[in-house]
Amino acid sequence: MSLKKNVLFANLLFITVFITAQNQVKIDSLNLLFKKSNSTYQKAIILSEIAIAHKGSSPDSAINIIERSLKFALTTPDSLLIARIWKSKASFILWKERHVEAKGLINQAIRIFKNNNKKLDLAWCYYQLANAERSTSNIEQAITNLFIALKLFEEIDFLEGQANCFGLLADIYGNKKEKQKALDYALKELKINKARKSDRGISHALTDVGIAYLGLKKYKEAEECFKTSNTYKKKTGDSLGVAVNLTNLASVYLESNQFQKSIASNNAALKIFLEAKSDFWSAVVFANLAETYYKIKDFKNAEEACLVVIKKAKPINFLEVQSGAYQILSKIQAAKGDYKNALKNYQDYAVIKDSVLNETTLKQIQEVSVKYDTEKKDREISLLNKDKALNQAVISNQQLEAEKSRAQKLLLFGGLFVMLFFVWFAYSRLQLTKKQKTQIEKQKSLVDEKQKEILDSIAYAKRLQDAILPTQKQWTAFLSDSFILYLPKDIVAGDFYWLEKTKDVVFFAVADCTGHGVPGALVSVVCSNALNRSVLEFNITDPGKILDKTRELVIATFEKSDQDVKDGMDISLCALNTKTKELSWAGANNPLWYFQNNQLNQLKANKQPIGKHSDEEPFTTHKMQLNNGDKIFLFSDGIADQFGGQKGKKFKHKQLGEFLLSNVDLPMETQKQKLQDTFEQWRGQLEQVDDVCVIGVKI
Repeated sequence: MSLKKNVLFANLLFITVFITAQNQVKIDSLNLLFKKSNSTYQKAIILSEIAIAHKGSSPDSAINIIERSLKFALTTPDSLLIARIWKSKASFILWKERHVEAKGLINQAIRIFKNNNKKLDLAWCYYQLANAERSTSNIEQAITNLFIALKLFEEIDFLEGQANCFGLLADIYGNKKEKQKALDYALKELKINKARKSDRGISHALTDVGIAYLGLKKYKEAEECFKTSNTYKKKTGDSLGVAVNLTNLASVYLESNQFQKSIASNNAALKIFLEAKSDFWSAVVFANLAETYYKIKDFKNAEEACLVVIKKAKPINFLEVQSGAYQILSKIQAAKGDYKNALKNYQDYAVIKDSVLNETTLKQIQEVSVKYDTEKKDREISLLNKDKALNQAVISNQQLEAEKSRAQKLLLFGGLFVMLFFVWFAYSRLQLTKKQKTQIEKQKSLVDEKQKEILDSIAYAKRLQDAILPTQKQWTAFLSDSFILYLPKDIVAGDFYWLEKTKDVVFFAVADCTGHGVPGALVSVVCSNALNRSVLEFNITDPGKILDKTRELVIATFEKSDQDVKDGMDISLCALNTKTKELSWAGANNPLWYFQNNQLNQLKANKQPIGKHSDEEPFTTHKMQLNNGDKIFLFSDGIADQFGGQKGKKFKHKQLGEFLLSNVDLPMETQKQKLQDTFEQWRGQLEQVDDVCVIGVKI
C-alpha cells in the first residue's frame, strides 16, 4: 500500500478518534447518574451517552455498552429512543466492519424517523448509510445516500451535517481519482465550517482540502493547508490530529522528492503515536516509512520498518497495512535476488488482500516463480560449466530440455494449488456470510415483533388517556365560545385539560404533569383522578382548597411505592359561575391571563407544584368579576419553551402575550388556528420539545 493510500485511509478513520481528559470526566459523571437512576427510560439514555463517550477510546466497550442501552430501551414504549440507539450502534459497528448488520439497523431506524418526520435523525442515518456503502465499495449508492442526507440537512439549515457530507464527498471523489471534484467539495466543507466558526471543523476541512491538492500535485498549497490545519488542532488540544497531519505532510514531501523531510515528518508523528500507545497509528507510520525507504533504495531500513508493521498490525488485525508490508518485503527480496522469500511474502500479501485470484495476480506470481526457477537453473548450469571445465561432467541438450519440462510442471501444479486455495477460501467466506445473514434476518424479525408490541401498547395507552379528557360535546355545552389547542409531543402526553360542573359553577383547568409520552400520561391519569375526587367526592368548590386536596391525594397515591416518587403537575384551575360571571382561580406554577378593556392582565400562581415540595403552603384563591366580552387564557409551558425561529431560540411567554394581544378581537376558533400556525412556523423542522395545551374562553 502506498504512502498516499495509507494517509487517506488513516484520515478517514481519524474522524471520530479524539480523546480528552474532559471525556473521562463526562464518563465518570454519567456512571454516577446511572447508579442513582431508577428509571429504565433514563438508564437507556445514560448508557447511550456513555457509549458515545467511549467510542473514540474503546470501540469494543462502546458496542457492549450500547447493546445494554438497547436492552433497556426495548422495555420502554418510546420508538424514537429505540431508533436513535439503533443509529448509534450502527455507527459503532461500522468501525468493526460489520457493514451488513449496520445497514440493517440504519434502515430500521429510517422507517421510524420517516413515520415521525424527524428530518435531523433521518439525515444522519443516510450519512451513516453512505459510509457503510462506501466501505463495501458500493460507491454510486454511497453518493446517492450522501445527497439525500445533504438535502435534508439543507432543509433544516443544519450546517454541521452539510459540512460532514461535503467532506465525505471529497474523500469519495478523491479515491475515484476525480481530484478536481474532490477539491471543490472540500472547499465547500471549509466554507461552511468557517461560517460556523468551528475550530475543529475548520481544521478537519483544511486537511481534506490539503489531501485534494495533494491529489492534484499542488504540493505547495497542500503543505500550507496541513500546516494551517495543525495550528487549529493545537488550539483545540487535538494532539492526535496534529500527528495525522504530520503524516499528511510526509506524503507531500515524498511526492515532491523531499525524502529526508518526509522521514523527519513521519518520525515526529510516530513519537506522538508511541506516547499515546496506539499500535494502529504506529503501524500506519511505519508503513509510510517503509514506502519512503524503499523509494530511496534504503532496503535495510525499509525491511526493518516492514517487520515492525507486521508485528504491530497482526494483533489488531489491521490487514490494510499488513498486506502493504508484505508487498514491499517481496519487492526488496526480489531486488536482492532472494526469490524464494520474495514469492512467499508476495503470496502472504495476496492472501491478506482477500480476493479471488485474478489474471493480474496470477501473472505476478508466475513472474516471480519463473524468475526463481530461472535463477535456480542458471546456478545449476554454472556449476555444470565449472564441472565441464574440470572434465568431471558433460551437460547435454536433452538434459537441459528435461530440466525445462520439470520446471514448467512445477510451476503449473503450484499455480493450480494457489488457485484451489483461493477458491476454497472464497467458498468459506460465502458460507459464513450466508450464516450471518440468516442470523440477522432472525434478529430483525424479533425486533420487528417487539416494536409492534410496543406501538400497540402505546396506542392502548392513548385510548386510556383519551378517556380522562372531556369530549368536545361536553366542553361546548358548558363553555360555548372557547377553544382548546392540544398538541402532544408524542402519541400520549403529560399535559391534559379537565372539565366538571356542579350546579351553576363550571370547573376547568390546564395541567402539565411531570414528563411527556407514556410516563407523563401515567402521571396525568393519577392527577386527573385526584381532581375529580376533590370536586365530586369531597364536594370542594374553592379552587385553592381543591388544589390543596388534590396535592394530598397525589402524594398519598405515590407514597404507596417503595421508591421516592416526586412526580406531580403544574396547573391553572378556574371555577366560573355562569350566572353571576364571578371567576375564582388558583394556580400551581402556571398563571392565568385575562383581557378586560383590551388590556392584558395576569393572576400569579403559587410557586409550588401539585406533589412533594420542600416548602408546602396552602394554595391561594383569587376572585374577580368578569363582564361580557372578557377573555381568559390558561396554558402549559409547551409553546413558550419551544425552540425555533431563525436563531433557534425559545418562543417565550412575552411573545405569546404579544400574539394574544394582537389577535384578541378575532373569533376564538380563528385565534386557535392562528396560534397553531404560528407555533408550527416557529418550530419549523426542529423537534417539538414538550406537550402543548392552551385554552381560551370568551365570557
